[in-house]
Amino acid sequence: MPYGTAKQRSTIAKKARAGKDLGKKGKGFGPMADAVAKSYMKKGMSKARATAIGKATAAKSMWKELTGKKKKGK
Repeated sequence: MPYGTAKQRSTIAKKARAGKDLGKKGKGFGPMADAVAKSYMKKGMSKARATAIGKATAAKSMWKELTGKKKKGK
């Protein structure tokens, strides 16, 4: 089930497109971002680049949760 009403989802989408803050990060954001960053650093990527990718991956996951999008087949 999608997050909130159509108006709330529209508001979230407008904030995201404008690059504004969508609210607090969930409690799983940090550990998820760290885990992704560690996996990229093991492959030889710099810490700064791996951290940026980790945060982007965690944000993408949060966005999917907010909009109610799920992986196909689940």
